[in-house]
Amino acid sequence: TVEAMVLAYKSKDYISPCLQSLLEQDWPNLKITVLDNASGDGTADFVRRTFPGIEVLESDENLGFAAGHNLLFDRSTADYVALLNHDAIARRNWVSELVAAAEAHPTEAA
Repeated sequence: TVEAMVLAYKSKDYISPCLQSLLEQDWPNLKITVLDNASGDGTADFVRRTFPGIEVLESDENLGFAAGHNLLFDRSTADYVALLNHDAIARRNWVSELVAAAEAHPTEAA
């Protein structure tokens, strides 16, 4: 199993291409989770409304990059976790290529 995690901060106006690229991945049953890092601009509501299949969590305070991702890591049950910045767009085979690399080199990590 794979979970793609996006840490969002004040990204309501430009997170759509990122999330759409994750929805279009060639990896079946990709779980996508967004953590709104206390944006205050309506990012969480926008994602829930526009992408109802994506799980959205909200933090009451800005946890920063590391603590925000640690919160996501702590709750994940996926075999693999992939991080994508809220302003990035993933190629359609991004997840499958990451999993292939991880499977080919099981003693390595990135």
